Order: sequence, then C-alpha cells, then structure tokens
Amino acid sequence: SDTAIDASKLNAENVFVADTQYEAKQKQLSKIKKEFRKKKQTKTKTAQLNEDQGRNLKMWMRKNEIWMKSLYQQLLATQALEAHLHDPQKAMLTHITQTMFDEIVRKCRVERFSQLKDSKARAQCDKILLKFEKLWRKSSGIKKTSINPKH
Repeated sequence: SDTAIDASKLNAENVFVADTQYEAKQKQLSKIKKEFRKKKQTKTKTAQLNEDQGRNLKMWMRKNEIWMKSLYQQLLATQALEAHLHDPQKAMLTHITQTMFDEIVRKCRVERFSQLKDSKARAQCDKILLKFEKLWRKSSGIKKTSINPKH
C-alpha cells in the first residue's frame, strides 16, 4: 500500500508538471498564431493594394477584348507604369515607350508560346497582342515605321 500511495503522489506531481508545461506551450502557440495573423494581414493588405491598382487595368483590358493574364502581369510588373495603373487608357498607354512596349510584348509572346503548342491558339494570342499594339499606338501617337529617326 505504501507503493500505491507513493505512485499516486508521483502521478499527482507529474500531472502538475505536465499541466504547467501544457500551459506554457499553449501560451507560446497563441503568440505564434498572433504573429502569423499579423503577417497574414499585412500580406493581405499589400495584395489588396496591388489588386486595387490592377482592377482598373483588368477591367479596361476585358472591355477592349485584350485580356491575357501574361500581358496583365507584365504591365503590372513594369515599374514605370505603376503610378498610372488607375487610368490605363490615357495615362498608362501614353507612358509606354517603344522599347518598353517591345519588351512587354516579347515577354508575353515568349511566355504564352512556351505554353501553347497549337497554331490556332498561337494565332489567337498574336491577335490579342496586335489589338493591344493598335490601342497603344492610337493612345501614344507613336507611328509604326521602318525608318529610324536621326538623333
């Protein structure tokens, strides 16, 4: 019976130690969860800001039937256009230079053509990019020419 009493005391002490450790782990876990939520909120705020900036661009692209995810991503990624995403028709298109335009279209074409193997799908992609080029030329006033201007 002495062994039974000693065992019950031992179990009671172990339970107390286990409860204390459990509470400490719970506190630590709640701190980690709290920090994670804060980080998640800031990421969400940043993502929301990017989404808000790109919303007008996306709507404009769909309205003009030039929606292509790779083109959209290239336009958002172009640093020089970041400030003009709110007004794609006027502000953004007029700020795209010939070299910027060529780079954006080239990257889109390479990205999409690596995914597309069907010639009809590639032709559709080219059609969208050509339509984008026409809109850009009309807005920016840059004419297509094979003659290089003298500087």
